[in-house]
Amino acid sequence: MIKVLIVDDHPIVLEGSKRLMESADDIHIDTELQATNVVHQLAENDYDVYLLDVNLGESDGITLAQQIKEHTKARVILYTGDDPTNYYSLIVEKRVDGVVSKMATRFQVIQTIRAAMQGLMLIPTDFLDYIHFSRDDIELTAKEKMLLSWLQEGLTNKEMAVKLHTSVRTIERYWSQLFQVLGATSREAVLDIIKEQRLLE
Repeated sequence: MIKVLIVDDHPIVLEGSKRLMESADDIHIDTELQATNVVHQLAENDYDVYLLDVNLGESDGITLAQQIKEHTKARVILYTGDDPTNYYSLIVEKRVDGVVSKMATRFQVIQTIRAAMQGLMLIPTDFLDYIHFSRDDIELTAKEKMLLSWLQEGLTNKEMAVKLHTSVRTIERYWSQLFQVLGATSREAVLDIIKEQRLLE
């Protein structure tokens, strides 16, 4: 039996996700609304797979994924309502065990979980566009390059959100991901990395 914990701060979405998967006879599903509760229970980890919403209120699934990977041997799959391609780089850089859309079918989600348990990964064919073979190079998506360009121009998160027709919260998640990929802790550090590695040339 595969023991799975779904972490999502939206009760309705959480319940819907549980119902989507609980009919699988080889998977046991538990749910959790609060990322902090997950962190406090890591020492007593009892799950094989964590299915994490990328956006968890004041926290974020990317940070939680790192904490889980650091303290347990569990598999971690990001579960997102955004475009999954925005998080492909984390598979390479942070070794998450998969990214699946909340719009995916029951079959796709369950197969992603089963594959992760076998040390495998189910990914769309467009993931190949994100694979690079030089460890010295940082591969960025078109959207990530756009954000970096706007950062250089001095745009705020709100101004970026308007340009992308999305929310400020979503922009903040994009920056969280970029910080992870670039190994930066501030926007000033990001600007230095852009210059040093000529990321936009």
